Amino acid sequence: MIDYKTEHRCLLCEVAAGRQYLYTRPGRTVQALILAGFLATHTHYDSAGQAQTLLQLTPAGHRYLGGLWY
Repeated sequence: MIDYKTEHRCLLCEVAAGRQYLYTRPGRTVQALILAGFLATHTHYDSAGQAQTLLQLTPAGHRYLGGLWY
């Protein structure tokens, strides 16, 4: 059985630390958190012209992450 609370906590911590980029289509967990409004995407191009999609926490995502610790 998958513990979604732990999975969400790990993913949101990685995003909060600024280490989460998407190079392919997002997985189901990321899609669910984007649709729920906890994550937002921001696309930019690096110096080589490659598109990079950065995941960022929304204000709701910060509140959700804070609530997962209790």
